[in-house]
Parts: sequence; structure tokens; C-alpha cells
Amino acid sequence: MFKKARLKLTAFYLLIIVVIITAFSLLLFRYTAQHLRDNMEEDSSQRVAVLERTIGELGYAIIIADGIVIAFAGLLSYWLAGRTLEPIGVALEAQEQFSANASHELRTPLSVVKNDVEVFLKKQQPTMEDAKAVASRSLEEIDRMSGMVENLLTLARSKKTDVPIELEETNVAKAIDVAVKKLQRSAEAKHLSLVVKKENVALVLGNERLLEQLFFNLIQNAITYTKEGSVTVAITASKVVTVQVADTGIGIDQKELGHIFEPFYKADASRTSRSNGVGLGLAIVKEIVDKHKGSIQVESAPGKGTEVTVTFPLWDEKAS
Repeated sequence: MFKKARLKLTAFYLLIIVVIITAFSLLLFRYTAQHLRDNMEEDSSQRVAVLERTIGELGYAIIIADGIVIAFAGLLSYWLAGRTLEPIGVALEAQEQFSANASHELRTPLSVVKNDVEVFLKKQQPTMEDAKAVASRSLEEIDRMSGMVENLLTLARSKKTDVPIELEETNVAKAIDVAVKKLQRSAEAKHLSLVVKKENVALVLGNERLLEQLFFNLIQNAITYTKEGSVTVAITASKVVTVQVADTGIGIDQKELGHIFEPFYKADASRTSRSNGVGLGLAIVKEIVDKHKGSIQVESAPGKGTEVTVTFPLWDEKAS
């Protein structure tokens, strides 16, 4: 599809160039020929013959020159068409990959529910316990799909650059407390220590709901990939507000770090096997950080845990 579009765009560029060159060449030829005739004595037949030959050679030279220029312009137009369409192609490819991944992730829980129900229906004398087990498993998969759809909507909304978000004075510590409260039971279920360290009040110009989502995703990710030990959230504020989420989990290989913020990206099997996620959490985190004009860095090593550092501009009452 893009090859045809590139050829069409090349033809369009080339047509414009040909029209301009042809018009310019005709004007140049006619002006030069007329100028030569005006300066030639009418009674000299020999000079008239030389003049006509000169005009013919001039026309031939212009045609050759135009042909060379048009050929070069064609190559240049093809290259420019490729450069013009390249970001569109990349965006379309990413969209197709995103759609394929989303379809796959939605199909998986549906297949699980379908298989469970089929097995249940094939039983000659299903018991109430069997029915409860199927219902429980189905609810888990439905919750998973619901969470994924919600994350997809969040990611789609956060990518809309033309839709402004409401920003106001926001206490980062409060947003973190909300996230920690929601995840406390998850940490306790794995016997993990969930620690929050606050040095002083940390205020930023932000959206409280989005910041809660950001810290929820970061802390949840840390809990998910930590088998034992602790997850520590540290907040400091000086010239900027810095939040560090550190865990004692399995860590991430260096070659994976450059991809962890891509939608649906999952690292190696040792991480994936421990998680039921679909790889949207950190993609959402990155979008929210960008919306708040912040920055995010990840330091990690296999077997040594992961430390995520998020930095935001400090809220300035005078500037607002």
C-alpha cells in the first residue's frame, strides 16, 4: 500500500517540477531566440542560416538539460516521498501491531472462559463445586478483560495531545498514599514489606487522578515482580519533586530496559510467567509522566531488583 502511495506522491512531485521546468525553458528559449533575431541583419542570408542553426542547437541543449534535471528531480522526489510517508508508515505499523496485540490479549481470557464452560457442560453429573469453580474462574477472566479495556481507554486518552488535562496544586504524597492503600493487601498476601518514606511536603502542578494511576501502576508492578523482600517508595522535594519506587525483585535485563514503556511489551519469560498483566501499566505511566512534563528513569539488574525514579517540576505558587 505504501509503495503505491510513494509512487503516486513521487509522480505528483515530479509533475509539479516538470511543469515549472517546461514553462521556464519555453520562456528562456523564446526570449533568447527573439533576442538573437532582433540583433541579426535581415539582408544576410548566411547569418540567418547560422542563426537558425544556433537556435536549433539551443533548443536541443535545453531539452537535454531539462531531461537531466527531470531525471534527477525524479530520484529526489522518490526520496522525499519516502521521507514524507515514513512517519505515517511507522505510525500505521504501530497501530496495526497494537490492534493485533489487543485482540490477542482479549481473545485469551475469552478462550479460557469458553473452555471452562465446555468442560463443565460435558460432565455427566456436574456438582455445585464444579459450577462455583467455573463461575469463579470466569469472574477472574472477566475482571482481567475489564481491567485491560480500562487501561486501553486510559492509554488512548493520555495520547490525545489536543485534549488538555486539568492541572492543579497536587500533593504527591497524598496520591501515593491512595495507591499504597489499594495495594497494601496485595503486598501482605506475598509477605512483602511496603514502605513509604516522606521527607517533606511535595507539591506539583498535576492531575490527582492521573498521578494516583501512575503510582498505583508503578507500585503494583514492583509487587508483582518481587517474590520476597520489600517495596520502598521514597519522596523528596527540593528544586524538583522526586519519587523513587525500589523493589528487591527479579530485576530486568539491560537489553529489555529500552522497551519496557512500549504498549503490550513483556520482558523475558521469567517475568511474564509471574504476571497476569498484558504490558500496559508502564506504557500508561510514561504517558502520564509526559503529560506532567516530568521524566522517568529505570535502573535494574537481574536478581538485584529495580529502581524507578520519577521527577516532576516543583509547584510554584508565584508562577501559577
